[in-house]
Order: sequence, then structure tokens, then C-alpha cells
Amino acid sequence: MTNKLFSVRSSTEGNSRILARTGTLLLPKVGQVLTTPALLTPSTRGTLPNLTPDNVKNVTNIKAIQVSVECFMGKLPSVPFLKYPGDIREIFCLEDDMIMVLTPRASNAEPSNRANCDDAIEMKTVEGFRKLPIKNFIEFAQRFNPDILVCPLDLPDSGSGAFPGNNRIKKLVHRSRCWLNDIIEKVDTTNDTQIFVSVLPTVNPFYQKEYFSFINQNLESIKGLNFHPNISVLFSDDKDNVESSEFNLSKPCGLTPRDPASYVEAVSKFSNVAMDDLLELPRYVSSACTLPHHILKLVSQGYDLFNDDISVAYANAGVALDFTFPAPPFANDKERNFGISLWKKMYRIDMTSVHCHSTDVLGTHKKAYIHHLLNAKEMTSAVLLTIHNTRVMEDFFEGIRRTVDNNTFEQEMKRFFQIYSGDNDGVKLLRESRDIVPVASAFVLDRPPTRKLIAFYNDDLLWKKNNK
Repeated sequence: MTNKLFSVRSSTEGNSRILARTGTLLLPKVGQVLTTPALLTPSTRGTLPNLTPDNVKNVTNIKAIQVSVECFMGKLPSVPFLKYPGDIREIFCLEDDMIMVLTPRASNAEPSNRANCDDAIEMKTVEGFRKLPIKNFIEFAQRFNPDILVCPLDLPDSGSGAFPGNNRIKKLVHRSRCWLNDIIEKVDTTNDTQIFVSVLPTVNPFYQKEYFSFINQNLESIKGLNFHPNISVLFSDDKDNVESSEFNLSKPCGLTPRDPASYVEAVSKFSNVAMDDLLELPRYVSSACTLPHHILKLVSQGYDLFNDDISVAYANAGVALDFTFPAPPFANDKERNFGISLWKKMYRIDMTSVHCHSTDVLGTHKKAYIHHLLNAKEMTSAVLLTIHNTRVMEDFFEGIRRTVDNNTFEQEMKRFFQIYSGDNDGVKLLRESRDIVPVASAFVLDRPPTRKLIAFYNDDLLWKKNNK
């Protein structure tokens, strides 16, 4: 079986450790061709954070969005917009050619402290954790009519860092198989909806023989693979858990494969089922990546589709991203931050452009102006920074594709790591930006306080309490 919708255009040659590749993914429903590695923009209830439809159309090059069912569950079992007679894209004000990827949960979803059951998934809503019956998820999928549908997964991690035991592994494998079977049987794929099957993370492939055998039997209905790796574990300093492609059968859980290819090969070895066709499918990472360094490592491992959780997270913190790939030439080799916090007072009278090495999309809006907007708590600051950061990420992926095609990805990735600071500085950058936010400490009132003033005062006290 060959996947006629996805084809690998080029891959890194001469190094078995670097498995980066570029390809083209055809989406017949909207008549789009997505060049991979590609970026998906996460949405909140169908809208893009900080961006209006005219921003998306005129200023950015966003081609695909990720929509999570989790965002719409507050009104279950009755969701009003599901009764809308027209195309659901009209409610979200999306362009007709916008690619939509429907996932069960958001990429940065919080782990639930309650377990899933055989016919429902535990999810977080605005009203707390609730169960989403699989039949309702299928109803969402049929109503949304997405270009790509990601199957639900009984995630093995509980959020506390503990791994499931043998009995729990049997349950999660069985549940994931049953949910996949229901979706294949009940979701109409004649309208060009592509089903991406979820791969169980951190679970030894030996214990997934039944699950992968079922996948192999239904390859005609499956058009892609969805991986949900634990990013913090995948890029930790524990070499025993990260870089091992050999699986110890005495350890059913806790191992993270170095790349999807070695994972699929291990499954093929343990299940005695030919899995070569799985290697031809596109690979989607549904976990949230918080650093460009993580994305580069995942690209080097052979992943194709990613969520852009970086742009909005840093924009909301008042940070303008400032990096390119390949990294520009510098006079010295000292490490540099990949972003700047515009909360700092040093930018109060700085009339230079926000971009230094990236594409200029803000025009006459300078650092001093955005610094003023941040201090005035104007929403325009988040809008401008989101537009800027989104363009930086778009250029970042364009550079990735270009270097893979030129077979220079490995050396450019090493140079990027040398120039731009990594994990600790990324966390520090976000934390410093939030700590600089000015807080009102007292009010001198010469008249009775109004409701608006009391609300403003309470918001500032809450911010101060949460940022001590």
C-alpha cells in the first residue's frame, strides 16, 4: 500500500542519526498542498488567539489550524453550534481553503486526575473536568468535517510522572483499539477526511502487538500517525530513557524511542507484522513544543507536523521572538537569547524595529511603542507580538525545509544550538517577563470607589499574588 496523499520529497543523506525529511501532503477537501515539515496554529474554540480573521488573511501566512474538541465541551450534551445548518467554518470566519485538524485535546492540555473509562475520555472544560463519550466525539468529527481527524488516545501518563503498570497498559491498549475501530466504522471518510491514528507514548512496542496488528489490518483507512511524546522526558539528560532504540522487555513502560522509525521497526520485530507502510505515513506531534530547539530535534527524528504553541505563549508574556534558521552570521560566538522581553525599561525610548534578523511585518511599530502598550495593558500589544512571532515561526520552518533539501540541516542545527540559548534561558525569559509586569500597590481615593475601579484593584492584587 502506498499513501497517494503524502510523498517524501527529500531526506537527509549520509547520517543515520539525522532522519529529517521534507514532503508534500495533499488535502483534497480544500484543494491545498501542505509542504512538510509544517506548522499548525492552535485555536481556542475555533478562533486564533489575539488574531482577527483579517489579520490571518492579510498579515500572516497561516494555512492550517488545530481545533480541539476539548474547547467546546462546556455545554455538553447540548452544543448549540452543532445545530448550525451551514458549514461550520462560517461560524469561525475561516477561509474556504484553510486546513482544519481536529484533535480530542489541546496540545497543552492539563492531565486529568481521573481515569478514562471504556466509552469516554476525561477532559478539562471551563466548568472543570468532564467525560467526553466517544459517540459525542464522533458527532463532533462528523459535524466539523475536518481535513485531518486525530483519533483519541488513552494516555498512559497521569501527570505525576508515574508510569502505568501491566494491568493499566492492557486497558489503555484495548481502549485505544476499540476507539479507533469505532471511528473507522462510523466516520465518513468519503468526503476526503484523513484519519491519523494515535501511537501510545512511552509504552514498549512489545505490549502493543494487538493494537498495531489492528492498525496494519486497516491501513487503507489510515492516512497518518499521531505521536504524543512527553517533551520534558524526551529531551531530558537521562540518556537511558532518551536515546535508546533497543527496548527491554522487562520494562513495559518509561522508554522513549529516539525516532518514529526505530519505534515502528521495533513494533514490526515484536509483532511479526510488516510495518514498512507505516514509515510512508506523515507523522504529527500533538504535544506542545515550547522551544524552537525542541522542534529542531523532533524534525531531525523524522516528524512532519507540529503545533505552534510558541508564538502566542511568548506574545502573551510580552516577548518578541528574534531568531532565524539558519542562524545569521555574528561577529562572535557568544550565546544569544532567541527573544527579547519588551517589558524592560531599556526599551522605553528605543525607536528601533522589533525585528532584527526576521521579516518585518510590524512596519512603523517600534519597540518603544509596544513597551508602552504593554505597560498600559493594551490588547494591541498581544496582537502585534502574535503577528510578529507567527511570522518568525513561519520563516523558521521555511529555513528548515530549505536546509533539508540542501542536505545542510545537521550542521545548521548544531550552529543554531551554539548561538541561541536553550531550555533554561527560555524558561527564564518567560519568567522574567512576567515578573516585570507592573502591579498597582495602593489607591488614594477622594470619592467612593466605582465597580470598575474595584475590579481593576482586585485584578492587580490577584496578579501580584500569583507572581510572588
